[in-house]
Formats: sequence, C-alpha cells, structure tokens
Amino acid sequence: MPVPSARPHALIVGAGIAGTAAALALRAVGWDATIVERAPARRRGGYLVFFRGDGYRAARRLGVADDLRDRLGPDSRWFEIDRRGRTLPGMRLPADARRRSLTLLRSDIEAALHDRLPDDVPIRYGRTPVRVSQAPDHVLTTLDDATEIRSDLLIGADGSHSAVRRLAFGPERAYRYDFGHVVAACMVGRSLPGLATGDTAVMPDAGRAAWVAGFRDCGPVAYFLYRSDDPGAELRQSSAAVLRRVFGDHPGPLMPGLLDAAEAAGAVHFDQVSQIRMPRWTDRRVALLGDAAWSLSLYSAYGACLAVEAAANLADEVAVRDGRPLVRAVAAWERRTRPTARHHADRARRMQHLFLPANRQVARVRRAAIRLSHSPLTRPLALRLLPQPL
Repeated sequence: MPVPSARPHALIVGAGIAGTAAALALRAVGWDATIVERAPARRRGGYLVFFRGDGYRAARRLGVADDLRDRLGPDSRWFEIDRRGRTLPGMRLPADARRRSLTLLRSDIEAALHDRLPDDVPIRYGRTPVRVSQAPDHVLTTLDDATEIRSDLLIGADGSHSAVRRLAFGPERAYRYDFGHVVAACMVGRSLPGLATGDTAVMPDAGRAAWVAGFRDCGPVAYFLYRSDDPGAELRQSSAAVLRRVFGDHPGPLMPGLLDAAEAAGAVHFDQVSQIRMPRWTDRRVALLGDAAWSLSLYSAYGACLAVEAAANLADEVAVRDGRPLVRAVAAWERRTRPTARHHADRARRMQHLFLPANRQVARVRRAAIRLSHSPLTRPLALRLLPQPL
C-alpha cells in the first residue's frame, strides 16, 4: 500500500515506456505514483524503434532526451537483399531524416526514463491486477497477491495484452484488429557477414520479410515478419522451428546466421501484429495509455514516440485542471490525444506494405518506389507510393 499523502496518487500498471514516462511526468507536476509490473524484473533488448517528432520533444521536457544515443549513426547504410540473393540499394531517406530521428532499442528509452525516476516511486515487479472497482473519489485495485491499492487514478500502461483493459473495458478480442501477420524479434548476439555496424539490411519477399540493423554496442537486432492465415496457431509452435520453415530457403549471406541467432536467442519476441481500436480509453478514474489504448503496431514507426508524448500530455491535463474535476481532465486528455493516435494508426495500415509486401505485385511496387526515392525529382512520388518510416 502506498503511504498516505495529501498529494494525488496514481497507480500505474506497466513499467515499459508508457508507464515509466507517465510516472516521471506525474511526479513532475506534484503527484505520487506507484508502478506495478507483471514481469519479474526490468526487460532488456526489444526490437528497434524510431524516436522522433513530438515524442522526442516530450522526452526533452521530461529531462531524458540527452540520455538517448542513436545506435546507427548519421552515416548508416540501408540496403536490400532480394529473393534472388542480389544486394540492392535500400530506402533513400530524406536528407534530414537522420538528424531528426534516433534509432534505438525499446529498452534504451525505458532505461533512460527509469534512471530519471525519483527514488520515492516504488516499482512492484511480478504483480498484476485481478480486480478494479471505482468509487466517486478513488479507484481500488486488487493485485494477484491480494494487496489492495487505493489511488486517485489508475493508468493501464501494460501493453497490447493489457490486464487493466480487460478488467475495466472488456476482453481483448473486442478491440483487437489483426493484420494476419506474425512477428519475431531478437538480439542477434553475433556479427553477420556483410553487415557492418550502422548498416540496416532488409530482405523483402511476397508475404515475408526480415530486417536486421547493425546496432552499436549491442550487436545486430533483427525482426522477421510473415503473413499467416492463422497467426494464433503459429504462436503455439516453437519460434525457431517456424522461422526455419518460413525463411529457410531465402537466399543471401545473412539469413543463415539470422536463423541460427534466433534459435540461440534466450528471448525472442513472438507475437501477431495487431492494433487496438477502442471507442474510448478512459472511464472516470481509469485511463489506458500506450499500447493498452491504441497499439499502433510496429508498422507505424511511432508507438514509442506517442507513448512518451501522451504521458507528458496527461500530466499537463491533470496538473492544470482549471477547476475541472479529475475525471473531466482525464477525458480532455483523451480528446487531445485521439487525433494523433488515429493519424498514426491509419499511417501504419499504409506502411505495412513497406515492412511486409503482401504479394508479388505489391513487392514490385515497393521496389519501384525505393528506386524512385533515389532521385530528387521522383522522391515525392515515391513517398506517395510508399511512406518511409522516418
């Protein structure tokens, strides 16, 4: 139980980017916060994220922007290996893209936020909520060890499979939109032939694609994507066996090492690619944040950015209430955030073809757009055909 205080208190479920950013932002405006996290300890690794725009500006407001270091660098190369094993030029990023975007691990952002948390923000690992009840002036949350925590605000920042969302808004199946795609991501942990530090290689094919980035300090990071008529059945199998079945015949020098690394990796993120689409993220004193609320999917290339931005904006709304009750301030935050979330969710549905071409025809259009991106005259057309991630 948190120590009673005259200051408002938020219980935050989830110690990832959204939850830790919310705790840091709320503490800065005079709130107390407690974080509950179902994992037994802080997570490491995670697949690559692009961090930019209003998310980066929010990180600067929270005092963590200077702690973030780009893992690719300004001179990084992008290339592709096609289905014949040929190495081809990759995406030509806009001239200023590398200057206004960082490429990081998810855990890099989490670590920066965590290291700035005040010592009086407790994190209870290995716990998850099992019951939520609201009263006019508080929320009572019961954890799986029978602990009850009373708070002014409950924030569900516990990811796309959110327990808070299930308890307060209903089952996940009511809100999940599946792309019919499976993703597996891992730290490679070894050098790969032909991939230098700072390189990003893409191996696209109809219905399957692999991306690998030669990150500094931690080695390459990879993720595999493929289409499936039954992603749930795929996830019940061994990720290593599935990846060998789907990608084992892909030509080129990188794939054998990638598959060996995926098999050897102690932790592989293996899930279906989905978005969460909800008519509302708030219910009186309960608010969902980050993937629990909108789960843009990795195709948006903006999920981490929006999580930090929205956390900072939530703190703004509850700090400057202008006489409004807390529930109205929280509702105002949702209205403020929804247009941005909707924009990037829509963009993700277009961007999916850049990350994973659906069929041979889409793969040919994708390749043509990448070729067009190398000419200043045709780059605007390329961006209309296939938006770029930065």
